[in-house]
Amino acid sequence: MLPSFVVMAFLQLTAIIVEDYDDAIAFFTQALGFELAEDTPAHTNDGRAKRWVVVRPPGAQTGILLARADGEHQTAAIGNQHAGRRPETRDLRQKNALSKSNSRFK
Repeated sequence: MLPSFVVMAFLQLTAIIVEDYDDAIAFFTQALGFELAEDTPAHTNDGRAKRWVVVRPPGAQTGILLARADGEHQTAAIGNQHAGRRPETRDLRQKNALSKSNSRFK
């Protein structure tokens, strides 16, 4: 017998691994027009400093957690987290920023 499942009705956050918090915040807020929803000091499980950074499109409930790479495995994933695919938008200004992001923002 197959296990039962629950349909997810809401996605609060999805994460993107970034090299630098401030560069990523600038890209999402300035180039794409997202809002900075949260930027809170935090710590890793072993006590190192990090930040809890969430951006989201204006008025949206779902956000993007900007997670700084921690270690070689995560660093290697920067820029290739979605098999080379980028977000899609109908806004021409955002399309231009996304097309330039390949070299400027990983």
